[in-house]
Amino acid sequence: MTPITAPQTLPAAPVTRELALHLLNIQDRSPLAKLPIGAILKILSFLNPEDISAVSLSCRGLHAVSQDDHLWRSLFNSRFPTPLPTVMEKGACLKAYQHWHRVHPNLVNGVYALGFIINKQASVLRSLIWVSGTLISGYSDPTIKIWDINTGQCTKTLAGHTGSVNSLLCVNGMLISGSSDHTIRIWDINRGRCTKTLEGHTDEVTSLVEVNGMVISGSKDRTIKIWDINTGQCTKTLEGHTDEVTSLVGVNGIVISSSKDRNIKIWDINTGQCTKTLEDHTGYSLCLLLSDGKLFSGSTDHTIKIWDLKSCKCIKTLEGHHRSVSSLIRVSGSLISGSWDDTINIWDIYSGQWEKTLKENNYPVEFLVWAEGKLFSSCCISSIRIMNFNASDKVIFAEIASLFRTNVVYELTDPLFERFFGMPKKARDKIYAELIKILNPSDLESVKTAYPWGRSSTQEQKAQAIENYLNSLIDESDFSTKRRKL
Repeated sequence: MTPITAPQTLPAAPVTRELALHLLNIQDRSPLAKLPIGAILKILSFLNPEDISAVSLSCRGLHAVSQDDHLWRSLFNSRFPTPLPTVMEKGACLKAYQHWHRVHPNLVNGVYALGFIINKQASVLRSLIWVSGTLISGYSDPTIKIWDINTGQCTKTLAGHTGSVNSLLCVNGMLISGSSDHTIRIWDINRGRCTKTLEGHTDEVTSLVEVNGMVISGSKDRTIKIWDINTGQCTKTLEGHTDEVTSLVGVNGIVISSSKDRNIKIWDINTGQCTKTLEDHTGYSLCLLLSDGKLFSGSTDHTIKIWDLKSCKCIKTLEGHHRSVSSLIRVSGSLISGSWDDTINIWDIYSGQWEKTLKENNYPVEFLVWAEGKLFSSCCISSIRIMNFNASDKVIFAEIASLFRTNVVYELTDPLFERFFGMPKKARDKIYAELIKILNPSDLESVKTAYPWGRSSTQEQKAQAIENYLNSLIDESDFSTKRRKL
């Protein structure tokens, strides 16, 4: 029997949910499994994922229906800001929900496990990109390094440029790099070799973008060049900026550029003509992002502006950073911005409202990359910081306890406590109870005040309370619909 599409928007109807739970709260649910699939899906659509997980353990029939793609697409689209793609592989909707069921609340609440990739050569990090499960970075030394994020080890180093690697791009499986040596190189990643060098710019290559299969580069020489990567020839040069090109984005036959001349220009790739110039920033833009027919620009004037591409007008200005905005990415319904003020801000991409500020070190954030529930950013001169929003509660609590125990929390104290208070309240209450058990009687009164940790409790006691809580837990996996053997 062909599954019937579940509702695209799930109604908020507590009475209906209670009725659905009543129908399912019987000792033997196997008769329910004999109902038409459409009817079962209708009942399941009123439940939350935890209820569905419980139902799926009843019998094979309900287990199979509980994994229906239409059901999980509907649940995903009703809960998370960005709908799933129309076409996905079988079972992908459930996997996507399981992933975002953990990642989305952690992202909004600023909860993550923290890790680092250290470049022992200590050269300056100049570019960062994620390609097919691999993190790749460009440096001033000048090399390109490929990293295993699980071990933090460099698995391959690509050498050939004679200047800093300022920009990285992947097109059709090929890695492309732009450098201060005025060249663009095309690399075979597997063989670790440069297969082609593109020459034509007369100054540093600052940015790269791919549009309609063409590689487009921006430079300090104030020009934008369009390249045929098969022949290695420049097919067109776009001229109009009066200062260094700082960033490029493109889509559907247009490329948008920002420059130190404080202008943002929109170009028609086919004609090579500038069709519009956007002028509103009081500084120059360092980064650009295209999303949902809108352009987002981060500037040295400390703001992010949102532009409507149809009217080419600024429709909103986001204020919150205190220095230049250097990087912009979109993650589901959130806009994430990195700044030279050492912070990462999370905004609602639709309303423009500020949601959260992430701060873990006193160093400007130059680059942001999102992949697999992890946020990669620049840290110190050569290191890469990894914020893992997909980590389990156990891993995150264990890390917090470890940091408390080391007492190395001078600069980390505020973000460390923010991470702790962003964790589930039920778990935090249990940790408070563990803390009370190990505090001296004179300290107990301070725990009962608005300062929940107790002002007299030591870092060691906080760490011990978390570890006692973790040791008391039964090993349970996160939400899933894997069938339990009956």
